[in-house]
Amino acid sequence: MYGTESPYVSVNYSPAPSAVILAFAMNNQNKASSSPPAVDLIAESLRDLAGKTEFPVTFHRNYPPNLQDGIAFYLPDDAKLPPDEALSALLKRTNYRARFSIKFLSKKLSSLFVCCLSDPHYQLEHNIQLLLAELDCFSQERRVFIRVEGVVLLGMCVDIGRVRLCPGDEHLLEEMAVAAERVIDLTLASEEGMSSLKKEHRNRLNERMKGACIAMIQLNAEPIRAIELSKEEVRRSLDLLRLGIKATHRLQDDIRIGIAGDHPSVVVEAIALSDSSVNTDMKRVGVPLRVDASFLNDLEQLGIFRVSEALARTRCTNLEEAIIRSIHWFSVASCQDDKSNTFLLLVVSLETLFKKAQGASIA
Repeated sequence: MYGTESPYVSVNYSPAPSAVILAFAMNNQNKASSSPPAVDLIAESLRDLAGKTEFPVTFHRNYPPNLQDGIAFYLPDDAKLPPDEALSALLKRTNYRARFSIKFLSKKLSSLFVCCLSDPHYQLEHNIQLLLAELDCFSQERRVFIRVEGVVLLGMCVDIGRVRLCPGDEHLLEEMAVAAERVIDLTLASEEGMSSLKKEHRNRLNERMKGACIAMIQLNAEPIRAIELSKEEVRRSLDLLRLGIKATHRLQDDIRIGIAGDHPSVVVEAIALSDSSVNTDMKRVGVPLRVDASFLNDLEQLGIFRVSEALARTRCTNLEEAIIRSIHWFSVASCQDDKSNTFLLLVVSLETLFKKAQGASIA
């Protein structure tokens, strides 16, 4: 739940060995008589698009051609690369949405497309099977660190859902810097170049993370998807904190917390001019949340950490899901500056708990 123990955990990188991928693909190839529907669907949609695509480019239009992997071509009007059918077939596979972003999968499919487009002898089905084998075996554990504004941790780490909130102290920054430097050492840059990169990275860490509240989450996904999912998980955890704030602080206290940029504390400035005077007004909107043992004990009494346990699980009960959705809309309501919007979103929050059926109103 919370404590002062070290917040740092090891990261394991386990790329699928090429021999495993090849064996997986060969096994699928041996079952060619029952070719996976995904392979046929992806191959058909890519070939259909390739047949309608202008390649090689013989007539330059008044806009540049598409360019993928060094291959120039013109897609037919209103066509998309990759086709929706091919992308959908990948996203339906087990755990693909949890591990891969749409951008990542689109790039993989686009590379297959240009190979099919430029090489009439390209074995599309075989290479689709190789791609599926590679993606099925994908395993990359990574940590994501996200700066959270408006939260001041007083000498402790806090676990909420799948997220750990940590103070951006010298120990955490050093851990992050060392991990990045191990990657920099693998590059082909010169010693001078690597030294410059390391220094620049440390300076950026100190500038953006030092003294801040850092949300940390570990998951198995490629980098783009890991960041997408991490932001979602951090926002879900902050939803619980916002509920706790409203229950433990005065309603008029404008405490603002969130991922940097979501609901920031800002200084509102105004200048009033006339022929004889200049008047200025500066007002800070929003104050930070101080997280100490007393606040965490209050959250415990409110049952916030029981909801936190549900957030950390892979599957929740229907009641837990309804409570989590209700808290989310309550959190969104608390971030509104317009009172009418706040009221409407509070009604939505109640509806998720009490409405009789999907789409029904509690009125």
